[in-house]
Amino acid sequence: MRGIEGVIKNEFAAFTERLDLVGLFIMAVALPLSEGVKNIGFGIAVLGFLLSFRRKKGFIVTAFGFGLLALFLSGVVSTVTALDQKASLKGLWDVFRYCAVFLVTANSISAEGEGKAVIWGLLASLAMGGLWGVAAMQWTGKPLEILSLGHSNHTGIFVSMAAALSLSLFLFSRTRSERVLFACVAVFFMIILLFTASRGSFLAFMAASVSVLVARYSCSKSKALALLVVISVCTIGYFYSPLNVKRGAYDSERFKAWALSVETFEAHPVAGIGLNNYYLSGHEKATLGHAHSLYINTLVQNGAIGAAALAAVLGGAAALLWKARGLRGSESLYGRSVWYGALGVYVIVIVAGITNTTLHHEHAIFFTLIMGLLAATAFNLTGRSDRPWT
Repeated sequence: MRGIEGVIKNEFAAFTERLDLVGLFIMAVALPLSEGVKNIGFGIAVLGFLLSFRRKKGFIVTAFGFGLLALFLSGVVSTVTALDQKASLKGLWDVFRYCAVFLVTANSISAEGEGKAVIWGLLASLAMGGLWGVAAMQWTGKPLEILSLGHSNHTGIFVSMAAALSLSLFLFSRTRSERVLFACVAVFFMIILLFTASRGSFLAFMAASVSVLVARYSCSKSKALALLVVISVCTIGYFYSPLNVKRGAYDSERFKAWALSVETFEAHPVAGIGLNNYYLSGHEKATLGHAHSLYINTLVQNGAIGAAALAAVLGGAAALLWKARGLRGSESLYGRSVWYGALGVYVIVIVAGITNTTLHHEHAIFFTLIMGLLAATAFNLTGRSDRPWT
């Protein structure tokens, strides 16, 4: 009996060790396609993480993780004092979800194959969603939107992150076939990024591309030339695209929202008015559901404590990139790809955050997912004995 119990126990342990990885893969694949399946994958990943937690040799948090914790706690405070607590609780769930994604990813991915499966699953599903969006766009005549990603601006942010990650994969491809594959994937994402007509996302991707190329130790002339040609063509297409319709009145609405947001912050400077409470800002002239700026939106909804927590998140991400900078020259091409991909996504969060709220829903999960992969990759390559990442 003891032998049978031991076998069952070992089999159960092996199952739970894979459960978090299965959940992460399901979540990544469903991220741009289905809200329901995404939440199921997230639940499975968290459950598997909790079941296998005791057997983990170390617990990776990093300054970025503590920044996310601070952001979540600021959301708790804002929810307690929120004008609409029910709406704020929904916002708090969103923050909890992308914070948990970082911890689960950082502490569950232990091999290159596991990380690659998550990345490739996400990119493949987004490519399918992009094709669907292009087809739907022909019927609606509106800028491209992809299923679970929703509004064209939100779709644009997510696609720009995927394009930056694809660019990194292209730079560190091992074979000619891989270079061709990821070049085609990156170009495809750039094209559908134009179709979203999201100017902020496109400019953020341009900034990310420049950052990746500048940070690159070396780059062949052919790769650099190919990237410059593609970026130049996309830039010309961007300015002359008939789909780029968000001008004039739309910009004035954004500027108006920013001015009204300052007044709202002055009235609620400490904890803000609550998550997802922007519609209760008290201004009859306010027609937008959020401030269309990561920084201003945080001030309004979370107040000064939220702004400090956001600074901790962005600073923690920068610290993680700096601490993992050894991956830039690593023999592991996967490690290099993850580092440069994380750099590109980080730049997009900051730059696109000027004119859009880049830390919520799917694109926030994308951000914490890639940062979790970065932390896990750096931790595993440096070894677990000295635990430099805990």
